[in-house]
Amino acid sequence: MCDKTPGCPPGVLSSLKKVVQKRLWAFLNHKLYCRFSD
Repeated sequence: MCDKTPGCPPGVLSSLKKVVQKRLWAFLNHKLYCRFSD
């Protein structure tokens, strides 16, 4: 995504990845929790 764009700071990419991973894990955990708590 951003790493293919010239002139993009690597710090931005790594922080973006962290945010995306956090949101993804929160989403997955929420789905699993809802499924098992029924």
